[in-house]
Amino acid sequence: MAVGLAGAAEPDATRYLLAQGARDAQLSPDGTQLLYTSTITGKPQLWIVDAAGGAPRQLTFGLGVAGADWSPDGARIVYGADRGGNERFGFYAITPDGRNETELVPQSSAFTASGDFVSGGRAFAYATAARDGRSFDTWVAPLAGGLPRELLRGRMGLYPALANPGGTAIAMVEARGEDGRDLSLLDVATGRERVLRKPAEAALNAPVAWAPDGRHLYVDSNEGREFSRLELLDTATGHSTVVEAPPHDVVGATLSGDGRFLAWKVDEGGFERVYVRDLQTGRPLRLPSLPPGLTTIAFARRAPVLAATVVGPATPGEVWTIDCRTGQARRVVAANLAGVAPAELSQPHLVQFAARNGVPLSGLLYLPSARRDRVPVFLRLHGGPSSHARADWKPNVQYLVARGIAVLDFNYRGSTGAGKALAHLNDRRLRPNEIGDLIDAVAWIRRQPALDGARIAVGDASYGGYLTNAVVGRHPGVFVAAVSEVGVADWPRNLRNVSRG
Repeated sequence: MAVGLAGAAEPDATRYLLAQGARDAQLSPDGTQLLYTSTITGKPQLWIVDAAGGAPRQLTFGLGVAGADWSPDGARIVYGADRGGNERFGFYAITPDGRNETELVPQSSAFTASGDFVSGGRAFAYATAARDGRSFDTWVAPLAGGLPRELLRGRMGLYPALANPGGTAIAMVEARGEDGRDLSLLDVATGRERVLRKPAEAALNAPVAWAPDGRHLYVDSNEGREFSRLELLDTATGHSTVVEAPPHDVVGATLSGDGRFLAWKVDEGGFERVYVRDLQTGRPLRLPSLPPGLTTIAFARRAPVLAATVVGPATPGEVWTIDCRTGQARRVVAANLAGVAPAELSQPHLVQFAARNGVPLSGLLYLPSARRDRVPVFLRLHGGPSSHARADWKPNVQYLVARGIAVLDFNYRGSTGAGKALAHLNDRRLRPNEIGDLIDAVAWIRRQPALDGARIAVGDASYGGYLTNAVVGRHPGVFVAAVSEVGVADWPRNLRNVSRG
């Protein structure tokens, strides 16, 4: 395969597509080793490296993995693998040296979902739809070998999420609509499920971290409010207290094993910012300046060291560790940009404007660095639709910008990230109003002196592909080009196919 020369005036798209980085990093329980996923071999595989730095070592070699978790004692790593992308995962345990691997749950024709370690770390909980192809039952597989056993006869959309420190109970989440989550607690010894949160109006109630006492659970919740906040829920009494309530969505948290340091993320206009607080003193920690973008954060179980995986507009994935006792930060895994100069990568900025009826709209605008005239624009439409423009690694966007094309990653009504009310403005019969938002975005582009309103293209994938089909069908001649990737063209047929699994 030919690849254009590095540093060429017109960069080759292949280089952007070949840029590689780390994803989903996790520290071993003692904080000495770092596990992450990389597609550098062409398939997502597990890699391991000393947390102090050094040469990474490939751990898995099959057709690709999906997700991985250290066992509480650090003796094993459990991961999922399917058959060449068919999304029917089996689960496997491998030792950190890669020399001993066992099958916990065989691959089958059924959909499965990974859970967490239970029973003091001796078993692994997961969900499977093997019974009827629709309902997800919770099962437990022993790590030392033996047959899995059914723990809970479940329902569609019910999954095991987060086990308490002793593994005696599992916080369960149940999908409710596009972005709602109900919360329950499953007793591992008895198999009894107890509802913790099931509000009359669907809301997000997502478990993110357990306190060391195994009773108090940190929850991201937007129940009764516009933005999700971080709460501490007493699972015995149902009483909760507000921990953090910023004017943006809290989108995850992690707690050090001793309960002293709490880290959480806030989605601020599509960029995720990490905060850490010393709960013993009540003081926030001063963190290093991480690259802008999205982050995955996780504490080591038995060390106050935080692993932060950063994926952003200028990095396809790098891993940092932060020692909360000393404040020392180290980049353990760097990204490989495949010869693309970092200075050529565009950092977007948030733009905001109103639709014709006053609905607030926004987007992340990527601009070419060198522009003499008004530049053409690609209007990117995210999928979902319960999603939003996020500042992550988008090689196709960076390639367009390098070729002198601006990109507006657009948040139409129904997008998340700007409050619950906006996210529900496209519910049911309100869906067609999204199309008007696209035309209003065109009007905004035409008012910008740096952008060429006569040369606007539109497109993207999935629900964004459907919106592309809809807008060019209803408003022909507005766009000079349109790209619909796996866009839905026949909703009744699509819904019938989805319901069959």
